[in-house]
Amino acid sequence: MKRKIGKEVMVVILLVSTILSFAPIAQGKTTSVQQSIHSLEIEMKKAALSYVQPALKGELATSASLDPVLNNVKKNYQTTRNVILTSNLSAKEKQEKLKEIEALYQEKIGKGLIPYVDAYNYATKYLDPLLKEIKEAEAKKDFLAVEKAYHKLSVQLKSRTSILYRVTGKAPRDLLLEKYKKPADQKRDELVVPVTIIMKLTSAQQLYQGGKKEEAVKVINDVPTLVAKLSSKQAFHQALIKELERLQAIYSPVVVTSVYPAVTSEGGMLRLPTNLAILPDDSLVISDQGNHLIRRLSSGNLSTYAGMILTVDKDGSAHGGLHNDVKDKAIFSTPSGLVSDSKGNVYVADTANHVIRKITNEGQVITLAGNGRPGLMDGKSTAASFYFPQDLAVTTDGIVYVADTLNHVIRKIDTNGNVTTLNAPSLRPVEIADGVIESAGDYLDGTLSQAKFNEPSSLALDEKGNLYLSDTGNQVIRYIDFLTNKVTTVAGNVSSSNGLYGDSGFKDGDALASQFSIPKGIAVTPEGGLLIADYGNHAIRYYYKGTVSTIVKDLQFPSDLVVTKEGTIFVTNSHTNQIIKITK
Repeated sequence: MKRKIGKEVMVVILLVSTILSFAPIAQGKTTSVQQSIHSLEIEMKKAALSYVQPALKGELATSASLDPVLNNVKKNYQTTRNVILTSNLSAKEKQEKLKEIEALYQEKIGKGLIPYVDAYNYATKYLDPLLKEIKEAEAKKDFLAVEKAYHKLSVQLKSRTSILYRVTGKAPRDLLLEKYKKPADQKRDELVVPVTIIMKLTSAQQLYQGGKKEEAVKVINDVPTLVAKLSSKQAFHQALIKELERLQAIYSPVVVTSVYPAVTSEGGMLRLPTNLAILPDDSLVISDQGNHLIRRLSSGNLSTYAGMILTVDKDGSAHGGLHNDVKDKAIFSTPSGLVSDSKGNVYVADTANHVIRKITNEGQVITLAGNGRPGLMDGKSTAASFYFPQDLAVTTDGIVYVADTLNHVIRKIDTNGNVTTLNAPSLRPVEIADGVIESAGDYLDGTLSQAKFNEPSSLALDEKGNLYLSDTGNQVIRYIDFLTNKVTTVAGNVSSSNGLYGDSGFKDGDALASQFSIPKGIAVTPEGGLLIADYGNHAIRYYYKGTVSTIVKDLQFPSDLVVTKEGTIFVTNSHTNQIIKITK
């Protein structure tokens, strides 16, 4: 007997068939999502190890090598998100899967790879370049550049090195800290004292240039205790020490401690003292030009060292002459430049006699060179001629250099008495009286044999055996380097005009922009600087490492000076007929 199937049964059968037919499709979608997530997880784990594994071997993975890894992870992360979002999963299931991969990304990438790349980039783009910048500035001895880089490094270490500590993994973090942060910390700590010194020296210079000299000195006086903490082996530290010494020489206060009276022990008086020299026993010899005598100052007592006065006019003016004899019977005429050698011999530029004299250590006065008549002739000893020689210098081996003032040349007297001219005489004509034509001075730097001067008046040898000279007519200081055989201008602003003399002025600062007014006597200081008697400005100026400063003002036509090994300065204050002692 056949039974009829009802409509209700048919509906149930069809529904079950439909469900069974769609089940594999839903299952396939779920499988695809899981596979994508699984692949992403594997890739993220590999990415997380890409910077850790090299560190375990003592190497740092570079950001250049990690950027492709990071970019691929980000790309695949986004692809997996899209797979989840386009799947047939329920909204709730999608959210769960998205949270799953987000947590995975944050763990492996957001807290692992990305912080490492950021830390590596920070270390190599900020810390390392700053260390190199400091090293280069130190090598150049560029104090301000060192200070600037130090401050930038300090800011980085204070505010941004937390980036390094965010790295996940002890090995890469420790390696980054060891390679970059530790050297940066050490350099910062090493620079604390030098940069403090630099800041104080800079402050002192600003105060001094602003006219606050006493405040500048106070700042400078704070520096030596800091310098004591420096390493003497480092070239940069040595440069700082030399800079301090330079500024100390400029800024240290000077005090006029003694003004020696013009009255001698014999009752005579100084009359226009011009030049000085230090004897081996540390006493001074003085050119008493107005009396045509050589005086001696020892322990505050003034006496006659050599010479005698021929006659005295009613107005008190003495007369000189030319006579060799024992020193107390010899006669000079307007003696100027003096210099003593290590044996105690004294050389004299006997200016108005146009000769070079020598007072031997045995007490005899002889004529070393010159025939007593003005002229420009080389030759041996008294066959040579000079024209108003004003100063001289003697080397340790006995060579004498002479500032032959009105011939505008430097002469050399060798140990055999031969006189030679070192530079080119000036050929500029000038009429000094009706029908009387002479050569005016000139100016030219360059090779010594071609160089030209204008009334050179003072000489000083440095420790290298080279010669500074006061080129008085040109208002500048020149330097003769005998090794290169070159003449250069080291201080003073050369006039651009074609006048008889250079333009005078009074200006400190950059040496080649500085100005003088009749620079005369010069002396090399123990630290290698040059003291200058700025006659027309009534001041003592100081040239050191390309800078000119004023250390004493308000003198009265200082014409010459000497400096002792201890740094004490003696000055001839010509128009007050006194010798002034200046100490620091």
